[in-house]
Amino acid sequence: MAIIARSLIGLLVCLLLTLPAAAKINSSKAAPPNQNFDQLYRNAEQEMSRLNIEKARKLYQDIVKLSGPASTDKAGNGKKARIILKSYMPLYPVTQACNDMYKQGDVLMHSQDPHEALKVFTDLANRYPKFEWAQTAMAALYMRLRDTESAAQCARRALSINENFLQAWMIMIHDAMMHNDLEGEIDAAARALELDPTNNEVRSLLNSLMMEKHKQLPD
Repeated sequence: MAIIARSLIGLLVCLLLTLPAAAKINSSKAAPPNQNFDQLYRNAEQEMSRLNIEKARKLYQDIVKLSGPASTDKAGNGKKARIILKSYMPLYPVTQACNDMYKQGDVLMHSQDPHEALKVFTDLANRYPKFEWAQTAMAALYMRLRDTESAAQCARRALSINENFLQAWMIMIHDAMMHNDLEGEIDAAARALELDPTNNEVRSLLNSLMMEKHKQLPD
């Protein structure tokens, strides 16, 4: 499990500390050839990278509307937008005040002192209890502080708000790993892949976990 654990930690750091960037990378890979959709995706990714949550949401919603229902979207123009809206974006609308406070915490999050960022995100979570991004931001900081139990608690709170929030499921994979719970890792990874079938990192992780389970089976 050591190799899996190391790769998982690297993946978690990427997903936890740069959620909008992670969504940007995945959506770029899945961007359709249609030039109009290309521009809309670029605009949405730009707003996401700037942490303008509702502006990004609106653009992804526009992509979905233009692509039509999933059943008739043969070119797959809206596929990634649907995934991002369901599995990466906050479930409930985010006010400007909430968004601004998240940006403040994000700046501190990348500083040398995670404690100040934790204060901001804790305050944010208390003020906006339905904002799941605050919970996973706290989880990322607790992981930096090696407090994995608190990180898992935050992830569970995030999932109680939004059961489709992929980032929280990634934290639950890590929690299961810390408890040597291979079945728990597999269950959480399978759920994450179900939410974003285009995420090759999650797919590789799940495959590795399944191989590990197969090795543990008696001959």
